[in-house]
Amino acid sequence: MLKRLYVHNYKCLVNFEFKMDEDEYYKHTALLIGKNGAGKSSVAEVLQIFQQIGRQQGNLDEIQTETHTLPPLVIPDHFSFGVSDQPMRFEIDVELDGRLCHYALVLELPPKFQCLRVKQEQLVVAGKICFSRDLADVRFSDKQQKPYTKDWHEIYLPEFIDKAKDSNGDVVAQFKNWLRRMLILSPVPRTLRASLNAKSLYLKLDASNIVDWWAGLNDRNPDAYADVKSSFLRKVFPDFLGLRNEPDEYGVQYLTLLFENGAAKTSIRLDRLSDGEKCLLLAAFVLAANATDGPLLCFWDEPDNFLAISEVEYFVAILKKHFLRSGQIIMTTHNPETLNRFAEDNTYILRRETHLSPTRPPQTITQWRKSDSFEGDFVRAWTLGDVEA
Repeated sequence: MLKRLYVHNYKCLVNFEFKMDEDEYYKHTALLIGKNGAGKSSVAEVLQIFQQIGRQQGNLDEIQTETHTLPPLVIPDHFSFGVSDQPMRFEIDVELDGRLCHYALVLELPPKFQCLRVKQEQLVVAGKICFSRDLADVRFSDKQQKPYTKDWHEIYLPEFIDKAKDSNGDVVAQFKNWLRRMLILSPVPRTLRASLNAKSLYLKLDASNIVDWWAGLNDRNPDAYADVKSSFLRKVFPDFLGLRNEPDEYGVQYLTLLFENGAAKTSIRLDRLSDGEKCLLLAAFVLAANATDGPLLCFWDEPDNFLAISEVEYFVAILKKHFLRSGQIIMTTHNPETLNRFAEDNTYILRRETHLSPTRPPQTITQWRKSDSFEGDFVRAWTLGDVEA
């Protein structure tokens, strides 16, 4: 479970700290609001950096292979406002089985360097330092005579395995697995591919490989299908019967939804659904993944996009209710209907004065009311533009 995220000198995030453990009741759900450019997408990008580290990517220099090019995980252009003479810092605190995992990564750009290098890196589990790094030197204990040497353009965590018998090695593996399984979503419904190419462990940011990911999830956890079949889809699609892969005349498998109305039955391919229907189906898959493959952290950028107004409140309420039982979900929105479904204690305001200023430290609406002495209906004032959020 995510407890804390800290970012410094990355895009608009300067000395930025976000905590989800301030209140026991609200540690499973959070809503980020703010104008375009306030920093919501940058928060998602930072989570993606940790996600990619968990997925074994740690290169800070471009890697060329025979088949593709792997771009750097972080580049010099990501420094806040071009301030590259100060290091970039990322920290994440995650609680697993009652033990706190703290991971910190500090990157720098020395003069005449074309790409970033690791200045410092550290992983601490339950108060025990698993490894600590300074430039190329990696140490696993204070008594270690000679440090392990690592390319300073490569992050070390992806290859670290704690082999000490008295260590928290199992928690280290859980931590890396938690990072890699994060769901970070900003779906583009028109790009959702209906055909099955190859089973995938991971869902892309735009959800374009939804069928490949769903096939992989079903392969690992057959109960996922039953979860979707009995999910909230039956309320938004009263005629929903189930899912199946149907081949076309060339043998290509397409994900198809089955519907029935009395004796009449029909099937509709995923790519022939409306944009809103695709998002509802994606939500059902996400909930099934959290139930069978979780608990997961899901960051969903504007999940209310493409939905009818009458669907938004129910949709958001379903997501919140599910993640309150297990896992965590962070949403962003510009929609007052979504804002109405969150309490003021777990709705965070992100603000910037100009494009040359950093994002302010996030405040809940409750905290903001106290600091600005605001009284009245926040949602109405926000909708009318009477408050700066």
